[in-house]
Amino acid sequence: MQLLNAECDSLGTGTETTLSDIENVLQRKGWRGVFPPDMERIYERDLGKVRERAVRRALLPTLVIYNLLLITDIGLLPETARVATFLHFAVVTPGLIGLYILYFRLEGFLARQIAEAAIPVLICSQTLTVMALNDSPNAAHYQYFVPLILLFSNVNQRLEPRVANATTVAILAMYVGVLAFQNMEPVFKLAGLSFVVVAGYLGLSANLRAHRDARYAFLLRLREQVRLQAAEIDAMHDPLTGLGNRRYLAHFARTFPERDVASAILVDIDFFKAFNDFHGHGRGDDCIRMVAAVIDKAARASGGIGVRYGGEEFLMLLTGSDSASAQACAEAVRQEVETLALAHGRSTVSGCVTVSLGVATGLASKETFELLVSAADAALYAAKAGGRNRVEVAQAAVHGPAHQAPIPLRKASRRLQ
Repeated sequence: MQLLNAECDSLGTGTETTLSDIENVLQRKGWRGVFPPDMERIYERDLGKVRERAVRRALLPTLVIYNLLLITDIGLLPETARVATFLHFAVVTPGLIGLYILYFRLEGFLARQIAEAAIPVLICSQTLTVMALNDSPNAAHYQYFVPLILLFSNVNQRLEPRVANATTVAILAMYVGVLAFQNMEPVFKLAGLSFVVVAGYLGLSANLRAHRDARYAFLLRLREQVRLQAAEIDAMHDPLTGLGNRRYLAHFARTFPERDVASAILVDIDFFKAFNDFHGHGRGDDCIRMVAAVIDKAARASGGIGVRYGGEEFLMLLTGSDSASAQACAEAVRQEVETLALAHGRSTVSGCVTVSLGVATGLASKETFELLVSAADAALYAAKAGGRNRVEVAQAAVHGPAHQAPIPLRKASRRLQ
């Protein structure tokens, strides 16, 4: 069962987040803040992939638009045109490229967010440096680039609120520090400060709404993924025994592990139809559940899986198990079922429920999966023909399509009653 659930994790989120966890967060409006740790890690992982693609696409447009604004620098403040040109092409442009490179080398969601936040801070540093070097009246107009930078940071980049807040405060502090020493009419200072504060507030408000909308949409998607995962797992379980079913077996066959050897063991409850007819279907279900528990325990102990193959038949798949180990596992199952001492009023081989088993071993691959099962089925047929309540082993190992001829069988060393 543990291996089955692990295999099925690949069908959904692959996490331990449950549907009730998600419903609780939705009910408490948890998308307004930080999710519980497990859920937050999923969110950051998924958001990180989206942001990575966005950052790749944003590099060239950011560089082009930023450097086109040099025309405005030169037009408004020609006195510092050379300084502005130097800062654009020798400092900020290489710095932006360096930050993008750093972004893809950093590990961790927060570290990458900080690298993104450094981009508007660096651009603002250039803008404020040029502004601080000018006493021209046009500097009063030049300061309006700062609100644009804030809007770029909060609306375009959409950093996480904690990072967006810190970035906005840093830019605002830089601006106020330069503005305080600027030779500018108080009315222009007040107007510029008003624009910057309002732009910061509007940008952060929009950022927070986008952040909450993204988290809410993520929760809805995650809920559907978890529901789908639960439905897939249910569809791959046999409801009576809890073992995997034929659907799971088909999934497992597509990913049959490539190992040195593998073994298939087919198990059949002897005279089960007669048991059902004599003892009733309720007792029949109990019998199947108890035999399934024995098979599941033995399969897990051998590092394999147990599947309800159909009706009263079960299939055990042991990867990395040679023929001797598989035969020993099969014999242990046979003996354990006898130990259950389930009365069987219509068996001709014993007064209690018994099982017959067929074992086949071969090289593990996707190509040999069906051959192993077929060889185990032939061995099971021989076990039934030989008197039941016994283990039969396919004599030849299964290697691949070239061995599709009938598999010779070797009787167990002794008949075990």
